[in-house]
Amino acid sequence: MSATLFDQDIELFSGKFHEGKDYEITNATINPIPANIQRGSQHFQMIIKSRTHVVQTSAPDESHNTVFVPVNSCTDYVGHVGRIDIIAVVLAMYAERKVRSMKQEAEFDVRDLIITDQHMRPVPLTVWHEPLLNEVAVFEPVVNSMPVVHITRVRADKFGEGSWNTSPYSSISLNSILPEADAMRVWVHENISALELVRAGLRQNTGESSGKKIGESSGKKIVSDKGQEVRIAISSLMDMEVSLYILLKL
Repeated sequence: MSATLFDQDIELFSGKFHEGKDYEITNATINPIPANIQRGSQHFQMIIKSRTHVVQTSAPDESHNTVFVPVNSCTDYVGHVGRIDIIAVVLAMYAERKVRSMKQEAEFDVRDLIITDQHMRPVPLTVWHEPLLNEVAVFEPVVNSMPVVHITRVRADKFGEGSWNTSPYSSISLNSILPEADAMRVWVHENISALELVRAGLRQNTGESSGKKIGESSGKKIVSDKGQEVRIAISSLMDMEVSLYILLKL
């Protein structure tokens, strides 16, 4: 949402706002943005006036309580109050969709990614908030190369078999220089065939390939690094996890 000042209020609040800082704003007015000047998904604007109260706040200091967790452990961290970061491989990215928050009585744009790591379990990540959606859109052209991303301050959800959500303080980095990110890129390079199989299973289970129904079994042949052929029947993501474990052990 954009915030707007008019006339003498511009001078009144001069120097009050600084980029990158957080503020608590009360007693402002929320108005619809006229259709002819709307930008993107913004449909409302906050009007700041002389009666508006503005107090600078700060993001939660979570540095002393940060955990760096495996992608597939989301159900273990539901309700965790500290900072959670993950290093993940992006397998798929889907178009933006709208969700309605009953609590806030508002509609939001979100985008779903499917991520994984060395455990080979595909896990959903839902990206919220417009600045972060713009960041994600930037690396959409390289999704087919299965990029490694560093995602900060995520929140765990027990939806389905577990999923992740970004928070208002999250960031997504495509070119992280963390040692963990470098190690993940090496692992991706060494296991690209197995990851391609995971992604093929995702397409099947979402009905994106060959017109098959979701969950319909399909044979898949792959050659392991030791030259042994393995034919795998995929009927669900759980079956795929077991099959990939066998494949990687060959």
